[in-house]
Amino acid sequence: MDSNDLTAKLKYIACELRQLDGLLKTETISEHAPLNEFRHELDRVRLTAWSVSEMINVKQSKVSSDALLNFLTSDRLRRLEEMVSILCADIDRRAIGLKTSGMQSLYESMNTLQERLQARAKEYREKRYTREHEYEMVNSGTD
Repeated sequence: MDSNDLTAKLKYIACELRQLDGLLKTETISEHAPLNEFRHELDRVRLTAWSVSEMINVKQSKVSSDALLNFLTSDRLRRLEEMVSILCADIDRRAIGLKTSGMQSLYESMNTLQERLQARAKEYREKRYTREHEYEMVNSGTD
């Protein structure tokens, strides 16, 4: 698909979304699952579009791609923190539990995240200790 086709498709879908917005505000939907699937996909595409837009802005403004990566990472962390806070509130009010659909996958993902964070923290502590030890050795004049 070339750039012109993609631009036309984006305009068409934007128009469709405006129409769908009107329908969702005036009509009743009987099934929850399709609405949830739509929300998930819309959020995923929104985040992708935002990321692509930011990359275009970086290219046009000659800002470092590292700055963009840091910004995107910060936004992901902010969104994760918000979602964790909401999930904790849902758990506290017993709106969701261990048998809720997707909880096992969430549990496994959070464990994986925790393991990686712990490994990274351990690396950081070891490097900091090594640097501090080397600094002490240099300043004390011992080997």
